[in-house]
Amino acid sequence: MTTSSPIKAMVLAAGEGRRLRPLTVFWAKPAIPLLGGSPIEYAVELLRRAGVREVVVNLHHKPQSIVDALSGSDGGKDLVIHYSRETEILGTAGGLKQAEEWLSDGSFVLLNGDTVVDTDLGTLIDWHKRKEARATLLLRSKPEGSSYTELHLADDGHIVSIGKKSESSSPLMFAGLWVLEPTVFEYLAAGRFGRLEVDLLPKLLMEGSAFGYVSDSPWFDIGTPENYLRACQELAHGGIFRSRWRAQVVEPPPSWPPGTLVVAGPGTSIDREALFSGTSILGADCRVDRGARVHGAVLWDRVTVGEAALLRDSVIASDVALPPAGRTVRKVMARLGRNQTLLREREVSGDCVVVSIKR
Repeated sequence: MTTSSPIKAMVLAAGEGRRLRPLTVFWAKPAIPLLGGSPIEYAVELLRRAGVREVVVNLHHKPQSIVDALSGSDGGKDLVIHYSRETEILGTAGGLKQAEEWLSDGSFVLLNGDTVVDTDLGTLIDWHKRKEARATLLLRSKPEGSSYTELHLADDGHIVSIGKKSESSSPLMFAGLWVLEPTVFEYLAAGRFGRLEVDLLPKLLMEGSAFGYVSDSPWFDIGTPENYLRACQELAHGGIFRSRWRAQVVEPPPSWPPGTLVVAGPGTSIDREALFSGTSILGADCRVDRGARVHGAVLWDRVTVGEAALLRDSVIASDVALPPAGRTVRKVMARLGRNQTLLREREVSGDCVVVSIKR
């Protein structure tokens, strides 16, 4: 559904992505590969489908990777994109305030660039306007045992509590997307770091102008290596944003177990005696040699899996060559570059940094 009048949007893309290192040492988190596309491209596609034609993207960490991702995609070709560059990171509140000049003339969408969500944004915007809300947050059911901040709603959709347990309603969590009115800018301070959940949301709760819209549509957090790996696999299984992938489903040979799903980018070659199982995503110009065994792995571009190597439940960044007969299980591997000061001391194997993926 397309909203009845033009609306603008902002994508928050300035964060450093520390929990996702080493994958984010040389990439901004919203620009990392995801089924041949990237989270920032899927965010722009979501906005475009809802009739958004003007988008602001804030930049700080590895800004050129964001610009390259958007300029290399046709998903943003019919949008006007403004870049709000932050010399010092300003946080969600400070970053939004700096972009006020582009967003001050009507309702707008604010979307986290490090989450992937596929929802009917037009319906959400129309609901926000009918409620005459100053802020509407997209919410979803909170998984039992998860550490996400808990929110609760009144029957009419008002947000009544944040971070508190309640027996009167089911626990919900924020899904990374807001619809906001430009009057919220009066609560935000210019030129300093701030967080919307601290500097804005409590004030809106006090005046009763913050609402929650509940939808359990597809949503993925890519903030940690384990979440990123899971998101890649679930996006592939669900075919989410399929029209924006730059990868194709590989026809499985009879030797692969039932239920195996492999998605591969252009120029990738898989030896007929290689064995895949589970769900794996391969980028462009990868090579999987004879006798290699691959289960549930994500490979970026130009990755080689050597003969008889075992690769399982791992993420391998671009230009890494796994040696013949090697064993890589629940690891993130990335080639070391010149700028190594951003990395903590970790296990180093050859020219790669290797990080374990938590269970």
